[in-house]
Amino acid sequence: MLLLLFVGDTLFAKEGDKNVTVEDISVSRLGRFYIERTKIEGLMASFDKIIRSRAGKDLVLFDSEGRYIEKVYEQDLDGDGMPELLVQMALGGSADYKEFALLRHSEGVYKQVWEATGFSGGQAVIKKYLNKTRIFIRYTDEEELAKPKIDAFEFDEGKIIKVSGGTAG
Repeated sequence: MLLLLFVGDTLFAKEGDKNVTVEDISVSRLGRFYIERTKIEGLMASFDKIIRSRAGKDLVLFDSEGRYIEKVYEQDLDGDGMPELLVQMALGGSADYKEFALLRHSEGVYKQVWEATGFSGGQAVIKKYLNKTRIFIRYTDEEELAKPKIDAFEFDEGKIIKVSGGTAG
C-alpha cells in the first residue's frame, strides 16, 4: 500500500519500510529542482537525491549516498549565466561534520566538479567579495574551539580554488 500526503511544498509518501519526501529547491527556465529524501526504517542514513524535472523527464543530478542534504545553494559562481549548485550535507555524529559538493552546469548537464569534507559545524555563505563570487565556509577548529575558522573558495575556469582560510573575526 502506498500512502501520499502533501503539506505545503513537501510531499510525504510511505511504502513498506521506506519513507519518501520531496522538497522543492527552485523552478526556473532549467526546470524544477527538488530533493527526494528516502529514509528506511531502522537505518540512520538518509538517501537523498537532487533531481531536475524538465519536459516531463526526471534526471538525478546528485546522489547523497547516505549523507543528509541540509541545503542547496543555487548561484552563478563563474559568471557564465548558468547557476551552479552547492550542496551542504551533514555526515552525522557528535562533531556535526559537514561535507560540500559543487555541481556545475555545462553543455546542458550538471556534473560534480568539487567535494570537500571535514568542516565541523560547517555553514556555507555565498557572497560577492572584490568583484568575485566566493563561497565562505565557517566551521569549528577542533584544536581551538573558541576560534571559529572561515575558508574562502572561488570557482574559476571549472575548478574550485581555496583563496583564504583562517580565524574568523
